[in-house]
Amino acid sequence: MKIIQKGFTVLELMVTLTIVTILLTVAVPSFNSMLLDKRIVGAAEKMKADMEWARTTAIKNNSNIIMSTSITAPSWCYGFSDNGVACDCTIADDCTVEGITREYDETLYGGTLLAPDGVFNITFLPRGILAAPLANVLTMTLNGRTANISVSRLGRGKVCSDSLSQFNNC
Repeated sequence: MKIIQKGFTVLELMVTLTIVTILLTVAVPSFNSMLLDKRIVGAAEKMKADMEWARTTAIKNNSNIIMSTSITAPSWCYGFSDNGVACDCTIADDCTVEGITREYDETLYGGTLLAPDGVFNITFLPRGILAAPLANVLTMTLNGRTANISVSRLGRGKVCSDSLSQFNNC
């Protein structure tokens, strides 16, 4: 009587493990690069979306919405207020619109830097335009990847990048 054995031989297991190891060695670096791209794209798109939200809220509420940024590399934050006074996003719950805290910082986008250093206030008027043109383009960087965020005088946000394919070139 012939005995039928079930299972894998040691040789089959070793070949399978070798193939899996080679595939992981090739896949992990590109996966890491993709995660870095997604992190900076997410941060730039979030800031642009928040600027668009501020603009539409200013129009909807017929009031000024002030976006305050505080940048001291490597830390940065921004927040919004509707009380006519610039808020300090470094102080918890200082930035509110309609009683809701509107503060954001780099912790969600680990390692993403924002420049130039300093404190900037952008005021969206009730018609949705800026009170004054934005003097600086905000630049986000992460491991050689760069995204530039700007706001037109009409209050419309724009993101461009020469190193990220998700955005138009600057």
